[in-house]
Amino acid sequence: MLTLEQAVTIQILHQQCKSIKAISRELGVSRNTVRKYLRQNTTPQYQRIQPRISILDPYKPYLLHRVNAALILNGFLLSCSNQEILRLDIQERSGS
Repeated sequence: MLTLEQAVTIQILHQQCKSIKAISRELGVSRNTVRKYLRQNTTPQYQRIQPRISILDPYKPYLLHRVNAALILNGFLLSCSNQEILRLDIQERSGS
């Protein structure tokens, strides 16, 4: 997928009578991509994708608190046993 700037550049270069091959070389894209954007009469409209919701989102404040406490107590060393304790704590809190 090209940026909006590249899509507009394709249109401008085509209006300047540049060949599809020359445009593709200049922008470093395939000739088929140039053709595709020339066939589209409008500039592409991109929409932001909604960020995914993590299964850990409900536990983030708790996890951050516990990790910060562990980092302070252990001198910035989070061992595997501490990670296992956090996992077990989350399982207890969620009822799994």
